[in-house]
Amino acid sequence: MKRALLRSELLLVVVVMLVLGTGGRGGDAARPTHSSQRAVMPAHRPQPTIVFSSARDGQKRHYDIYVAIQHASRVRQFEIRRLTDHPRGASWPSWSPDGNRIAFMSKRHDPGEDIYTMKVDGTNVVRLTNTPALDWYPRWSPNGNYIAWARCSGSGFNVWVMDADGSNPHALTHLATTDDQPDWAPSSTRVVFRSKRDGTYEIYRMKTDGTELMRLTNNPAEDSNPAWSPDSQRIAFTRRVSGGKGDIFVMEKDGSNLTQVTNHPDWDVQPRWSPDSQRLIFASLRDGNWNIYTMKADGTDAHKLISSSAVDWEADWLIPR
Repeated sequence: MKRALLRSELLLVVVVMLVLGTGGRGGDAARPTHSSQRAVMPAHRPQPTIVFSSARDGQKRHYDIYVAIQHASRVRQFEIRRLTDHPRGASWPSWSPDGNRIAFMSKRHDPGEDIYTMKVDGTNVVRLTNTPALDWYPRWSPNGNYIAWARCSGSGFNVWVMDADGSNPHALTHLATTDDQPDWAPSSTRVVFRSKRDGTYEIYRMKTDGTELMRLTNNPAEDSNPAWSPDSQRIAFTRRVSGGKGDIFVMEKDGSNLTQVTNHPDWDVQPRWSPDSQRLIFASLRDGNWNIYTMKADGTDAHKLISSSAVDWEADWLIPR
């Protein structure tokens, strides 16, 4: 009896190991690539918390999408897994609020660059846009129902929105200049975006029906990469002084109380908020390579989070809803 019980227990262990160590793969999903940052994972595997673009596996002609799975007890250690492996690349990933899917852009099908989604393991890739236009910078709405992105049809970029399954695509802006890099308010009823409509790149916000347009910055510098905090109170963005490097700034959602939170000799760009609105992740060139860093929202306690000898950037922090 004891010997039979022991055999059953061993069989159960083998099954669990197979379930955790493998998984269904489809489409162009990559076999997981583990970097030197891999942590020893506990029996209950944590879910990925950060998704980013990288050329870390030697394909410097293009980027692919990776996820970082944080160690349960070691705050600064991650297991890095590659999700896409396509000769025409993938970039600008954005989490769905339930953490089950990731939106991204890719040029894997002619004639243009399009928006796709995939499961968090890289399978079940779905093409959402299919036009000759250049579609990029997808951002999933906090309520999970929509995806905003930027489209260039030959006469300038504009902000578009579609349902999360790719249906009902429509433009929110209609200019011949540049409106791009959208991000969502936590309510999913407003977007913040970059625009050159007044001659310089500035940060604007508006309702998702295109009304109540409000200019938030007014500076000769180039402002970009706006990110709305999950608590709805602040917007982080990148500011680049003409001919110079970029730094991270934070302001209230109405444009007031502007604060510079990084001031480094090298580039700091692409801020994204943590789920509790207390920290930011961002891409930086401060150590000679583009790597991903984190800091408190006031700029203190900055340290490297994800790194390689290639390029790691375009990160997004999962904010569960």
